[in-house]
Amino acid sequence: MLVDMFEAFRQDYPKPLAEIREAIDTRDAGRTTQVAHGLKGAVGYFGAQTVHALAYQLETIGRRAELDEASPLLQQLEQELERLSAFVAESG
Repeated sequence: MLVDMFEAFRQDYPKPLAEIREAIDTRDAGRTTQVAHGLKGAVGYFGAQTVHALAYQLETIGRRAELDEASPLLQQLEQELERLSAFVAESG
């Protein structure tokens, strides 16, 4: 069941990443907070602590409206999600 949940997440996670990127680009701190919070919650089911921590940091940055710091964190989050996806794919 967890594998099925992760597969659904793996197919869907590019959408919130794109939404966060757009929110950062348009300086929409509230949207950054909202989408990062949702992503953080979704990834919490899989025990991916690094991904969870990065989403939390983006959520916090959005809450503080300090979006100048957000792009590098988003890049790290994307890389960690790709690593997580590759790990799950290799593990079967």
